[in-house]
Amino acid sequence: MSLLESENKILKERVDKLNSTSTFLLQENIILKDQIKILNSTSMLIQRNMTTAEDLRKMESILTFKIEQTARVREQEMMKNISATVKDLELRDRYLSLSFLDVHSNMTILDHALSNLMQQQKKNEEQQKMTIQNLSLSLLDVHNNTERLSSSLSSLDAQQKRMKSEIQTLLTNLQQTDITKLNDTIIHYKNSVQFNVAFTAGILREYGRHTYTIGATVKFPTVIYQVGGGYNPTTGVFTAPKAGLYIIFCTNMAAENESSRTKMMINGSVKARFMAWLGTSIINIYQSASNLVVHQLLVGDRVWIQVYDRSHLYSDFSETTFSVIMINGSD
Repeated sequence: MSLLESENKILKERVDKLNSTSTFLLQENIILKDQIKILNSTSMLIQRNMTTAEDLRKMESILTFKIEQTARVREQEMMKNISATVKDLELRDRYLSLSFLDVHSNMTILDHALSNLMQQQKKNEEQQKMTIQNLSLSLLDVHNNTERLSSSLSSLDAQQKRMKSEIQTLLTNLQQTDITKLNDTIIHYKNSVQFNVAFTAGILREYGRHTYTIGATVKFPTVIYQVGGGYNPTTGVFTAPKAGLYIIFCTNMAAENESSRTKMMINGSVKARFMAWLGTSIINIYQSASNLVVHQLLVGDRVWIQVYDRSHLYSDFSETTFSVIMINGSD
């Protein structure tokens, strides 16, 4: 529609230009009439001043020629202007016709576009309806799922409560069971403590060496700790007061720059040996030897440490000790 308004505006401008041209031609006509009046006045004045008819004819001929010449020039100019205006009008009319044709084509295209737009709008409305229907179904599904989820949550909550109750019951039972077991363990430990047998004894004499001959029993006269009895510090022999599994351990330290060779005896049988050997001429050196035996003893079995080569033991601050510990008693 804006294109049609533009074309109407152009036509109006052309009409205004034609009106302006017509006004110009009218003004030229008025000017020519005024000039003719002037010429007529001049002719009358000349006629009064002329004396002969021949002069008058010459003057009239000259004036007539000038008037005709001027009229022809004016007429040619007017014709040129009119011709140019007509051509311009023809061009404008042709352009206007083409513009109207374009407007018609554009209107056809616009009608087609409007038709397509209406069809598309109809399709969009149908799609919106389908979308709304699908959305309604989806909302219904969501509602149903929400109800099922709520039911599932309620069931899960009830199940959790049951599990919590069962776990609490189980923990309570386990605690009671653990407490019972612990009490039994404590009672068993208390009972087993009553049957423990253990001692540690050492040679704590004056500083220096103590020489033993071959076959002599090493005596550990100083008892550091003893429970359950069985060790005689006078003889250096341990007699098992109870049957059970025992650990027997001994450490011997040889005197300065000397050697020591001893062995562990159980009921007269050798079970382990201890040797602190000085094999160099280095002075101011102390050698030590240790060994450990785990053995099952019966009531009355005897254990002691015996020298099997001439030995010199260091006898200060319990460097040489003898220990027996029962680790598991048997009825």
